[in-house]
Amino acid sequence: MARLAVKYPLHGKALAGAAALANAIMAFRVLIILAIVNFTLALQLAAPLIVIGLVYGASGMLLTRYPITDEDAVDERFIFENPLDIVAVLKFGALLSVVMIVLKLAISLAGKTGVLVVAFLSGLVDLDAIALAMGRHGQEEVGLGVAATAVLLALGANTIVKMIIGWGMGGREMGGRFAFVSLLALASGVAVLWAAPKFIG
Repeated sequence: MARLAVKYPLHGKALAGAAALANAIMAFRVLIILAIVNFTLALQLAAPLIVIGLVYGASGMLLTRYPITDEDAVDERFIFENPLDIVAVLKFGALLSVVMIVLKLAISLAGKTGVLVVAFLSGLVDLDAIALAMGRHGQEEVGLGVAATAVLLALGANTIVKMIIGWGMGGREMGGRFAFVSLLALASGVAVLWAAPKFIG
């Protein structure tokens, strides 16, 4: 979306909304991945991920709801790349393999702290890989709490990178709006995470 904001600067608001909707899908996608490979971990993270997804989704719908009235903006036409890029699929497979190997090394060398460091660094590049890795082996290797923390840490790192890229490439029009929505979504997720034990207990 940030690259599109460079090509279509007059559509910053709509692109910020589209980026927010994409992150809403990301939150629910991570939850689905976890539910498939580790339902217990998915249950642990369900509340914050659902809230984050809903905040992103609602914000994205609001930002993309109203039509563009600027004549110059209306004249611009979006050109999207092919989303079914085999290269991207191969890159994800390679990244997942690297993450799994590095996680094993981190656990053996630095234990739980190493896992959290790897989760943060992995999240800077991709969120799905670390979520899948934690879902498969995290609970057994380092425990449910650390695995859940690792996923949330990766999500935070991934969001920070997107905010920086969005602001750097899309400027205030796109990046500023997306950063605000992202901070709101993360804050809501953290609030639910703190409140959830009280409701459960």
